[in-house]
Amino acid sequence: SDWQQTGVLASPGSVKNGKFGTSVSIDLSRIVVGAPGEESSKGAAHVWVFNSATDRWEPEKVLTASDGATGDTFGAAVVIEQSKIAVGAAFHAAGGTRRGAVYVYEPINLVWTETVKLVASNANDEDWFGSSVALEGDTLVAGAPNEDSSTQQNSGAVYVFRRDPANRAWSETQILREAIPFGDASFGFSVAIDSGNMVIGAPGNTAIFVGSAYVFTSTISGWTQIQKIDTPAPATKFGSDVDIDGDTILVGQPREDTNGDDSGAAQVYD
Repeated sequence: SDWQQTGVLASPGSVKNGKFGTSVSIDLSRIVVGAPGEESSKGAAHVWVFNSATDRWEPEKVLTASDGATGDTFGAAVVIEQSKIAVGAAFHAAGGTRRGAVYVYEPINLVWTETVKLVASNANDEDWFGSSVALEGDTLVAGAPNEDSSTQQNSGAVYVFRRDPANRAWSETQILREAIPFGDASFGFSVAIDSGNMVIGAPGNTAIFVGSAYVFTSTISGWTQIQKIDTPAPATKFGSDVDIDGDTILVGQPREDTNGDDSGAAQVYD
């Protein structure tokens, strides 16, 4: 049968310019919705839980950063997986200017609680770490699309973190980049992970913003690139968003023109 709308979620109260719904994630009976514009762009992430007794989604918790500041855009990226929520704040200062941070929340005594703040080991101003986030098990990945390589500005990078199951401490284990970095590629603008495979979008790749998507797989020695997916269409921002489920990859192409200028498309790969 067809999908039917069963509810509308909104930020409690009237929050002008809150940008509630900028990012969304769902897992099992919980939804997380980012509102990076709330509190003068300090930002928030709203957790909703499904009440089977009332057959409704109900607000459970509003997440904010323990050290949040005006303009952080906390909530611009969110992800929930089982008992973990990660929230990106790409404009958080982190000791500089818009270096970015990712905050992880876990239920402690049934209350979602901030358990760690992650920053890039090589953080620099305007890297925008936390622009994208993804979770799978004890692996967290975060994109920094404005990170500079040794030769190119704003080529981008993706940071891999692992949580030790014994002491539950997170540590950065790898930094992923394009094999040949391209200036303004925005590698890490989007990221997704599933079943030991990762897809990373770089919508600015090449001088005419054709865009690319990169596929990595987890090996004993770390994450290894196994494919680069390109599109021949120029200026389509291919890779603006990505997702992966099993053997299927989905890549957003918002400026594709088949059905009219910038009508957009989503490309499916199996």
